[in-house]
Amino acid sequence: MEKMNIVLNAEMCLACRACEMACVVAHSQSKELLSAAVEAPAPTPRVRIVIGKKGENKAIRCVHCPKPACVEACPTGALTRDEETGLVLLDEDKCTGCLQCVEACPFDAIFVVDKGEDAPAVVKCDLCIERQEQGLGPACVEACPTGALTVKVKAAAKT
Repeated sequence: MEKMNIVLNAEMCLACRACEMACVVAHSQSKELLSAAVEAPAPTPRVRIVIGKKGENKAIRCVHCPKPACVEACPTGALTRDEETGLVLLDEDKCTGCLQCVEACPFDAIFVVDKGEDAPAVVKCDLCIERQEQGLGPACVEACPTGALTVKVKAAAKT
């Protein structure tokens, strides 16, 4: 099985945030831009473009670590790593909003969201696993008008 990740060429990034909007739509209930804009709770992007200390654009997203600190920090098992695909996945139903994963992630790639419940919730990049199952690529990569975001594919090591 091939493992993949998203890579940003900062020199090509315009910080237009088309990737963020595509991510919001891909993770919305309706999968439609206008409907997603009025959904409650509001869908949240799992990738964010920020300006770095040196003025460069950076894509903040999960890098699906081989030994993810967030998975180890999660007391409920809401975060797991799929050994076959290499994806670090979140089961929102198991998440209690303790935010230990947020503190543990060295990439600041787990985002706190308000879903109107008692405890906060988190979201993170899942490389658009639902889209992959339909033969599509990550929404952020497909939406990037300059091609600054690309998918890096690496063959999984044989065990």
